[in-house]
Amino acid sequence: MKIRKRAGITFILCFCLIFSMILSGCDAQTVTQVEDALAAAEEATENAGAIADGTEQLAEEIKQAAAEAEKRASDAKAAERIAAEAQKALEAAEEAALAAEAEVAQLEKAAEATMSETSQGDKTAAYESAKIETGKTETSKTETGKTETGNTEPDKTEAGKADTSKKNDSTYRFVDSHLHYLDFTQKTDGFEKLVEKMDEANVDSAVIFGMGMSKKWDASAPEAPKYYLSNDSAAYYFTGTDYIMLEQLSQASEEIQDRFYPFICGVNPTDLYAADYLEQLLELYPNQIKGIGEVMSHHDDLTALTGGETPRADHPAMLKIYDLAAEYDLPVLIHHNIAGSYMDEPIYLEEMKNALKYNRDVNIIWAHAGISRRVELSNLTEITDQMLKDNPNLYYDISWVVYDDYIAKDDASLDEWAALIEKYPDRFMIGSDKVGHWDTYPEEITKYYPLLERLSTETATKLCSDNILVLIHEKEAETEEIT
Repeated sequence: MKIRKRAGITFILCFCLIFSMILSGCDAQTVTQVEDALAAAEEATENAGAIADGTEQLAEEIKQAAAEAEKRASDAKAAERIAAEAQKALEAAEEAALAAEAEVAQLEKAAEATMSETSQGDKTAAYESAKIETGKTETSKTETGKTETGNTEPDKTEAGKADTSKKNDSTYRFVDSHLHYLDFTQKTDGFEKLVEKMDEANVDSAVIFGMGMSKKWDASAPEAPKYYLSNDSAAYYFTGTDYIMLEQLSQASEEIQDRFYPFICGVNPTDLYAADYLEQLLELYPNQIKGIGEVMSHHDDLTALTGGETPRADHPAMLKIYDLAAEYDLPVLIHHNIAGSYMDEPIYLEEMKNALKYNRDVNIIWAHAGISRRVELSNLTEITDQMLKDNPNLYYDISWVVYDDYIAKDDASLDEWAALIEKYPDRFMIGSDKVGHWDTYPEEITKYYPLLERLSTETATKLCSDNILVLIHEKEAETEEIT
């Protein structure tokens, strides 16, 4: 506005000057020059006015921006204050969690003290008494056999559930005969955590191996798979699993190394080079490897997801592996479904018979007694009995679903299998079949208590530990089998 006012005054003065020049008799040319100057001054005045308007608008916008910035600064301070309050709340929650953990530890300690003075039959009441004494309550734990990533499914009946009051009972000492250090994506919770869980379950040592199959993570998958059944993506044979397991074991403390008996398993059982690869590992890790397996033969969904040539126990590539195992005096652990899904007919039994007869100098451990998901046979005990009678180089691992769905199905089934194990006391072994992750490891061991209680002390000891130790030459056989 000041620019416009000053320009107006200048214009008036110029007009007066022209008028006075005319009156004083100035020539026409001079007057014209002054008029041109006046016109230029007027145009400059208009331009200056426009600039002034723009400057005023810019000043207003700067003022508004300053106000907005001030508001945002205020909001930032408020957010910072809220974040500080949230951090304080989080710290308070962590303190409360630590206090709760301490209270639970106090409860368990009180329960153990009470239970040690109470008879076996009153252990549950003693634990409740300890809860009353401490004035605390504890969230009930899930039942044995809860589902977790890996070869674990929930129990279907009450009969086979382990008495959790025996969780720390030292009556039974175990050697886990079937344990995968890595899962289907080659991940693991590690040896240190595993040893902690083994101690909880009274497991002194374990046969350990990787996972010979790996799950592919397709670009089209909505999320990364964690198990071979997570989605429809393919699976494939993975040879690197042995190296990962053996190297991580070699880096563990000597105390941890002494508790594990490594097997090697990372082969394609339809590849005629498979035995050559295994022999290279035996040479690279002399006197360390105690067996071969778990080699994957027929395995329902896993076989379908893998594609390619269908594996079988008597495949020429497997026959070469049996010869290698016999040469090095190593047992072979094989997963070989005895039947197809929902077929009450053992259509793959002959393949296993052929494998056993091919080389009697190799001992074969039949994982899960040939049972997998949806494999339903009405005469499994009769087949098992006849196979053991006909094949002195056959042994049975009763881990995973064969225990949950067959052996511990009900009391009658437990009694039937206990009688069969007593008939062949040197030919059965138990395992957790955990796959890389150990949170529910103890439950996969304590679930065997109902079966062990039906066996003689000598047979129970063989099932828990001695049979697998004899098979891997960590213990001498004490007596000949009586059939």
